Amino acid sequence: MDYEPLAAAVVAASGLVGLYFQTRSPNVHAAEEIKRELDILASLPEGSQLRAPLQSRVEASLRRYIAGNTPESRTRDWAGVTASMVMCIGAAFLTWMAISNGGWWWSGLVIAVPFAAVGLISFPDAFVKAERDARGRRIGPIANRSGVSDSDSAAV
Repeated sequence: MDYEPLAAAVVAASGLVGLYFQTRSPNVHAAEEIKRELDILASLPEGSQLRAPLQSRVEASLRRYIAGNTPESRTRDWAGVTASMVMCIGAAFLTWMAISNGGWWWSGLVIAVPFAAVGLISFPDAFVKAERDARGRRIGPIANRSGVSDSDSAAV
């Protein structure tokens, strides 16, 4: 059986997946944007005409930000889950080909081992429901997985 077209398709698909992840537009975290707006608000003079609209905008952003910190806003990173699954499936395929065919297929393990490691390590992080930014990265401290916020733990 000729595996060359399959290998070319896998390489092309991998390139397209990588291109997709690179072109996703980065989103500035809401807290950083609010902080910038607060700095601008603080630098405006008291009698400025822009002070009232900016203050109402900051307050609205804070309301949205606080409302967004609910369990309903937690999501899974489906792109990360898919990428992890593709890596694990690719690693399993290369391992199966090496075991069943032998020969030069054993060199595929050079790719299969890192793919399996990255796929297995990144899958739980992507699958766990957490508050995320537009790129699927977790927002907030990763070490705090108990569900208790930093302000709640400081009050104890």
